[in-house]
Amino acid sequence: MSRFDYPSLTVVFATTASAALVSKFAARNLTVSLCRCRPFTVYSTTNSTYTEAHRNNNMIDNETSHLVAAPTVLVVQSSTIRIRLQECFTLAAYVFVALTASAFAAPEQRSGPGKRGLCWPWFNSPLNPGLFHDGSGSVNLIYDYETYAPPSSNGNGGLAFIGMQRCMDCDSSPIADLKSRQQELGFVTLFTLNEPDGNGISPASAAQWYIEYINPLAIKKSLPAVTSSTASGQGLSWVAEMISACAGQCYYDYINLHWYGQSLAEFESYVEQAHNQFPNTQIVITEFALQNPSGGQAAQVSFFEGAFSFLDGLSYVAMYFPFVATSPNLLSENDSGAVSFVGTGSTLYNNDGSISAAGKVMLM
Repeated sequence: MSRFDYPSLTVVFATTASAALVSKFAARNLTVSLCRCRPFTVYSTTNSTYTEAHRNNNMIDNETSHLVAAPTVLVVQSSTIRIRLQECFTLAAYVFVALTASAFAAPEQRSGPGKRGLCWPWFNSPLNPGLFHDGSGSVNLIYDYETYAPPSSNGNGGLAFIGMQRCMDCDSSPIADLKSRQQELGFVTLFTLNEPDGNGISPASAAQWYIEYINPLAIKKSLPAVTSSTASGQGLSWVAEMISACAGQCYYDYINLHWYGQSLAEFESYVEQAHNQFPNTQIVITEFALQNPSGGQAAQVSFFEGAFSFLDGLSYVAMYFPFVATSPNLLSENDSGAVSFVGTGSTLYNNDGSISAAGKVMLM
């Protein structure tokens, strides 16, 4: 089916049991009707951004962003038009859709401030992520490379936790516990494999692992996070090889990038290159900073200011996490390799636990 282009168009899918949704519409004096159709692929749209609403014969309940099994179409009739989606069981192969932005508040699309998050290392137990949850909505995400909750002085700090299965199987995040941890913590997005292109994991092995363990999770998920290396078989070429090895059997929502380099121009070029290579997939950037700049913190602050502005303006970048949400002392004590590679100027906290100059850019 063709994607239809109505910027304020909202199509809502739900089960017949979604009484809460029906109540929401009734409160707005809107007419609600139900039409049961066979599973089909359809796209909902807001602000000209399209989201596929079909995966593994499930439909997406747009009110909660949860997958529901029954492919029932909840139709809101206000100022209506008819759009041919695909055949229903009856000859009436049409559903009515709302053509007014006021008909229903569509799910928020992250754009600009709001897609920023904290890259939270395992040794951060003394720090409070809630300092970034200041009510502005600029920072609303946190991940810690693991499928366990972030170690901190204040839990998630009010931020939405994203799980990460950083390894195929490891003591900190056993693959056997992935499903139960996801259910326990309730995270609705999963990042996978941390820099496999630099750790000897082949694209074919990653594809087989992904199909077996990641595909079954009915949540949003990313392909493995790759380095920005331009060497053959690494970085973006590794991603392309994994996608090829998947042979259409890997279900994913995001390409996941890491980047370290010398300038903002290099960073912008790399992100644009990734988009050009994978134009139909949203991008998340889960580590990035200048590589140990001579200007220290001041250079990292200037870079973040330019990089955040650039990323906020890109509709195809869904989320980004600068490296790294910790303090100089904690990084030096626990990750000397990162200190020699990146320095401590990009840390988002000061040693006393307050937000650093680099961290304050997150709240601008």
